[in-house]
Amino acid sequence: MFLQNSKEEIIRWEEGKKWQAKMEGTRNKLKEKEKAMDSLTKQLTTLKELYSKADKEKIALQKKLKSSGITADYVMGVRASELETKLEELRKQNIDLENEIAHMKTQQALPRDSVVEELHLKKRYLQEKLHALERQFSRDAFSRPSTSGIGSDDQYQKEQELQKENLRLSSENVELRFQLEQANKDLPRLKVYFLYASYFKIPLKM
Repeated sequence: MFLQNSKEEIIRWEEGKKWQAKMEGTRNKLKEKEKAMDSLTKQLTTLKELYSKADKEKIALQKKLKSSGITADYVMGVRASELETKLEELRKQNIDLENEIAHMKTQQALPRDSVVEELHLKKRYLQEKLHALERQFSRDAFSRPSTSGIGSDDQYQKEQELQKENLRLSSENVELRFQLEQANKDLPRLKVYFLYASYFKIPLKM
């Protein structure tokens, strides 16, 4: 009888330990859930505060623009003017590069025997060109203001045309820089070639 009671007590003790371990695991999971819930609640509160702050800043900016008489058309006009200035700077850079390349070509022939090196160089510039275009498109997509129906279609179309011209000139600028760097890269080799050609009376290939 004593052995039977002892056996039952052992069984109940083991079951109690199992139940205690199970409850402890449940409590730990509950604590983790509570921590996660607390973190999400804090994030939600922060987002609400940021949204409220942004909304207040938006209202304040609208009041400021309204009180100063600035309209969406005016803002777009300023941006178009800034784009025109930037385009003019790019045009000047391109003209300077074209003149420099033309001057170098009149003095030196630019042979293309280093094909592999040239391909690597061109690949790098094409990647730079692609990244520049992607950044430009990204900036245009995020910076274009919402005029809520009061903007001018003509000004918007003009701005789009200026942006396209900006991309074209940026692309042309990259190509010109590639040509200039390639020309500068060839000059040391050309000097040796011309000295050799002059010494042995070899006709130069233009």
